Amino acid sequence: MILINSNLDTFLAIIETKTVTSAAIKLGLTQTAVTQRLKALESDLGLSLFTRSRTGMRLTSEGEVLYRYCLEAKSLEGRLLAGIGKQGEFENLDFTIVGPAHLFNG
Repeated sequence: MILINSNLDTFLAIIETKTVTSAAIKLGLTQTAVTQRLKALESDLGLSLFTRSRTGMRLTSEGEVLYRYCLEAKSLEGRLLAGIGKQGEFENLDFTIVGPAHLFNG
C-alpha cells in the first residue's frame, strides 16, 4: 500500500534536494520528468507549491501544508506496514486526514 503517489514523492524529493535537477538525480528520472510531475501536481491542486529562484526552490504556504500532509501520510504508511508485518495480524488503525478543503477537493 502506498499513501504517497509518484507526484507527491517527487514533491518530497524536490524539498529534500532543493532543486529539480537534484531531485531528478535522486529519483533516477530526467529533469523534464520531474518538472512534468510537479506541474501535474500543481495543476491537480490548482495552486503553486514552490517559489522558484536561482538559489533553489522554496515552499509556498500551500506547499508547507502539503508537506506536513505528506510527512503524516509517510508516518501512517510506516505504522500500517509495521502492523501488517506482524505475522498476518492486523492492528486496528483509525485515522483522519485533515487539511484545507482546496487541497482535497477537485
